[in-house]
Amino acid sequence: MNSELDRESAPSARSIAASVCAALLLLLTLVALPAAQTTDSAQASRPALGQISGRVCRSDTGESIPKSEVELYPADPDTAKAAGAERIVRTGPDGTFVFPDLPAGTFGISVSRNGFSELSPHDEQGRFVTLRPGQRVNGLTLRLHPTGVIAGQVTEEDRDAVQGVAVMALRIKFRPGGRKQVSAAGQTVTDDLGNFRMANLPPGSYYVSAGGLIEHPMGATGLKQSPTGGMQYRNTFYPGTPALDEAQVVKVGPESTTNDIRFIVPIEGNYAITGKVISAKASPALKDAEVSCERVDAAGYTFGPIGDNVRLESDHRSSVRLLLRGTTCSK
Repeated sequence: MNSELDRESAPSARSIAASVCAALLLLLTLVALPAAQTTDSAQASRPALGQISGRVCRSDTGESIPKSEVELYPADPDTAKAAGAERIVRTGPDGTFVFPDLPAGTFGISVSRNGFSELSPHDEQGRFVTLRPGQRVNGLTLRLHPTGVIAGQVTEEDRDAVQGVAVMALRIKFRPGGRKQVSAAGQTVTDDLGNFRMANLPPGSYYVSAGGLIEHPMGATGLKQSPTGGMQYRNTFYPGTPALDEAQVVKVGPESTTNDIRFIVPIEGNYAITGKVISAKASPALKDAEVSCERVDAAGYTFGPIGDNVRLESDHRSSVRLLLRGTTCSK
């Protein structure tokens, strides 16, 4: 009797179990469906990412330049907000580089490599790149120009080596009104033997100068120094003249070193200038005004700014120290 009841109840139990399983499966499907839809919706609303890639090569031969440092940085606030800080990569053996996973925006690219002139978006060969969402900009070619070196020695009049003095490779530019502005294309400091070496100079013609304060780890100082003035090395142009018009041009070629640029720097006094700044109506100047100085030589060449800009004191006075003859100051 019991065995017959068991046989009759078995199909019913299996049916109930099947129904429960089906209900659970349906419930799980209903729960998972909104989650999947939410994930798909989030992925669809996320902006597609793009890419910038290219190659760095020599401007003269087209050869690839490995180990170049390529920097990609946001060119505006909106891009910076989306992309974050700058990104830096090094080119591979074939000179190639790639910046993946980039949001839409405008980016600047700069490239540097020892032995070549630096490339930035503000140079003639520089680049800005604007990406659309998901866009891939490939095949950029960034050309670097090979550079040269100027090397030599600076001594005192008794031939003792001058250590810690600034040496500059200068070029002349013309300012509005025809004034000739002298600017530094390269700068270094002499070592304990008075030797210097200025690398990565674009090919061209330069004037070399040395002089000024002595550079120390804690700052620059004169040979002698007091509140009213002191002594320092006179600004001198190769081959040993205080006048730029009498200086000798030093020529630099690509991948070449111009050696034996040796000259003597004499010592001269420097001075302090103290004054008060007022407006055109003779009233005190603005509190945030600054005084800057530049030096103009007899031939009309302008060198500057000389030293740091000086902020006015509470009484609108300023004091500028360690200036040489021929220096002028302006607000």
